[in-house]
Amino acid sequence: MLFNDSRFDYRVNERKKVSWLIDGNGMSGKGFVRNISSTGMLLEIDSEKAPADKCFFTVDNPKEENSFIPKIGKLIWSKKKGYSRRKYLCGIEFFEPTQTVLLNLKNMIKEKIIKIEKANTVINFVGLILALVIIGLTVYTISVGVETYNNMSMANIKMFAVSSKQATLTQNYARLYHESELRLLEANQELNASSIMLKDISRELQMTKAILVKTESMLVDAKNEMAIKMQSEISNLTALKETELAAVRAELEAQIKALENKSTGLRTEIASLDSKLKYYEGNINNIGEGKVLLQLYHDKMNLVKSKIKDFRIEAKKVRTQALREMDRVRVLLGNNGYFVKNGEAVKVDIESYNSAVMNAGSQVEIKVENFK
Repeated sequence: MLFNDSRFDYRVNERKKVSWLIDGNGMSGKGFVRNISSTGMLLEIDSEKAPADKCFFTVDNPKEENSFIPKIGKLIWSKKKGYSRRKYLCGIEFFEPTQTVLLNLKNMIKEKIIKIEKANTVINFVGLILALVIIGLTVYTISVGVETYNNMSMANIKMFAVSSKQATLTQNYARLYHESELRLLEANQELNASSIMLKDISRELQMTKAILVKTESMLVDAKNEMAIKMQSEISNLTALKETELAAVRAELEAQIKALENKSTGLRTEIASLDSKLKYYEGNINNIGEGKVLLQLYHDKMNLVKSKIKDFRIEAKKVRTQALREMDRVRVLLGNNGYFVKNGEAVKVDIESYNSAVMNAGSQVEIKVENFK
């Protein structure tokens, strides 16, 4: 190690075993040179008592011929080494060293300094490399830390999203579970109500069966009574229907007779118009009389056509009335769409049914000739 002090020259560490002697009091012993410079050294001695101030040490190293340690030195300071009882550290200033020893000392210090500088260069280079490695490791550590932080942030975001979805799903499942419980409770209530209703229906069914048995017996009795009543009612209805049929037939025949009279009057009127037209055919003197005659003819013909139209409408009404009456009578005399009624076959009076025919009269035709 290299020391630099403004009061002294460069000092270098040294581990040299020497013998020492203090002039004047006879103290001597063995010691070690800890560091040394061109003007002094630090000497560690083993002694029972501390050396006196300003005394002179004689140092000798008999094993080395070209020694670099001066033989005489003056004590500048001394102190006890740590907690040791016998060891002392002494600061020695060289006193009038020889030129040969001093030159050897300086050469040794110079060699030490060169070695130390080389060692320092190596240490600085290694330190630089280590610093670069540490910087690279620091950059890598920072990049890894940043990437880890980003990954952790992304993981936290995803975890938060998953937690939100999980919370939503949990709430939905809880709501569905609650709704299922409510539906199950409603279903149980409906089932209980249905069970009670089924019991009531079963009781009513038993009662209905009993009533049905009674009703069947009463129905048999009613059928027997109804058969007897229907026989008498049918005979009465047949007589009544024949009377009504005769009255309706007489009324229709009177209406047909009146229509025939109207038809005869229309034929007479048409014939009169025809004869008048033939009479005037040879007595027309000019075009004016012809136009007047033609206008008179058209007016008469329009009147006749109107009467014919009314006559046809009235005749159609009479025919429709006759057909409806025939259908009504036949419905009364027929089976009304039943082959079996009240458990018995329906019987129809075929002779009365076939005789229920309304003659609406022959169709009246009125011929109208067109005159040119």
